[in-house]
Amino acid sequence: MSILFLKEFLVIKKKLIFLLICSLVLLSCGYSAYKRENLPFKEITIGKIDNKTSEPGLQDRLHRKLVDAFIQYGFEIKPLSKYRVDGEITKFQIKTISEKHLLTTEYQIIILCNFKLTDVETGKTIEINNVTDPFVNYFLSTGKLEHILARKDIVIDDSLKELSREIVRSVIDRGIFK
Repeated sequence: MSILFLKEFLVIKKKLIFLLICSLVLLSCGYSAYKRENLPFKEITIGKIDNKTSEPGLQDRLHRKLVDAFIQYGFEIKPLSKYRVDGEITKFQIKTISEKHLLTTEYQIIILCNFKLTDVETGKTIEINNVTDPFVNYFLSTGKLEHILARKDIVIDDSLKELSREIVRSVIDRGIFK
């Protein structure tokens, strides 16, 4: 009976160690949970986004992704709010990563933005410069041109989504005016 108890004890001990390791990994990965009651403010206006690149329509796509991201983090989007975020897309680049037989087979998309959080009542601003997608986004270019363009659009949307989340996190982290 003591051998069976010892085996069960070792199994439980291994499970507890595994759970402890998993929780330590999750807690140390840099992920932060934001609660609505901990937000520096509850309402925001998303102002103008200028597209300084040659890629058409990026500003509209980023605006939609920003609305989604702010709502996901618990903000209310209002047309007139005490706080407004404005920005500009300063860089859009598609880099060739690999090629085969003088044809590009893999691309990387880079998007860079500058944003400004403004307290409309006081006129104070916080600059949030050189914001980029924290993840590297690639896409393969095999097949027909329409498939390549469709993959490009999907990767741009993914990149804008992550970029929007990064902007919202920056607003939350820096959004307390002193």
